[in-house]
Amino acid sequence: MPRTALAIQQITRNNGAQLVSVVPDAANGNNYVNDGRTELIVHNGDAAPHSVTIKSVPAGDYGRSGDIVVAVAAGERAALGPFDKVGFNQADGTVNVDWTSSVSMKVATRQF
Repeated sequence: MPRTALAIQQITRNNGAQLVSVVPDAANGNNYVNDGRTELIVHNGDAAPHSVTIKSVPAGDYGRSGDIVVAVAAGERAALGPFDKVGFNQADGTVNVDWTSSVSMKVATRQF
């Protein structure tokens, strides 16, 4: 199954927009178009911690830095990124994100 794309939300100093979050796709993973100025915002509303993995580009490609795994504690929020395009953009220009669980999880992306 293909990954579920996350919509990028434009946040400016003047628009005062509230981020719209969605349930992550733990079965297939998510992705989003990355321009190097986009953050991933994660909220774990569960009673247990869950991990988020940001997938780096395959071995042998330029700028490999390895996957980033972040444990988000129960009831906490985390802001991840922005991620360098060279080290994290897949061939289609997206960043791939995997989840240990989607139970009580919400995710949003914002671009500055």
